[in-house]
Amino acid sequence: MQMRRLSVRSDDESGETGIGNMILLIAMILVSALAAGLFLQTMSTLQQQAQETGELAMLDVSSGFGIVTATGDRDLDGDGNLSSSIERIRLTVKINPGSSPIDMENVVIQIKSENATAELTFGGTTEADADDDEFGADEIRDPENTWTATQHIVSSGALIQVWIDPADFSMYLSSSTTFEVRILPVHGSVCLLKTTTPSTYTSRYVDLR
Repeated sequence: MQMRRLSVRSDDESGETGIGNMILLIAMILVSALAAGLFLQTMSTLQQQAQETGELAMLDVSSGFGIVTATGDRDLDGDGNLSSSIERIRLTVKINPGSSPIDMENVVIQIKSENATAELTFGGTTEADADDDEFGADEIRDPENTWTATQHIVSSGALIQVWIDPADFSMYLSSSTTFEVRILPVHGSVCLLKTTTPSTYTSRYVDLR
């Protein structure tokens, strides 16, 4: 008769198996914790990006300018000699309801007619600063005191006067001339004035609205 052999495991072997299982369990717990941490970090980053995108979208919708008045001046020197074309454009502008404050130093103004195009940046706070490829701007009303000598920010309730000299970039706005002005903030909608000058000029100042 063949005798059956019995396999007997020592206490040392059982202990080694238990330690191995424990190490494996700890490793699995650590991997799971690391994966959970990475998942939470990724979700937080995505949430922050979505929030920033939403805020920028709201700025693009609500922010921007509105033109209150637009006037042409045919006597830049004020000496009584009226030019046959508009020598200076004066715009009165304000920001739209719900718009965030806008820094005029970051604003670009594009002006286009049948024979000329220009892109202007902020040049200063006097009419004389409307020169070549720059526009001038200064506050008329500033209830929140955001327009100062060192910063030129348009806030809610403010009125700003903008000066553009079209002749500086060879744009001659004689009678019956169609042209357009676009005011572009960094974020927000484009403010557009598209108009045609009167068929005849009868006085120094010309209404362009």
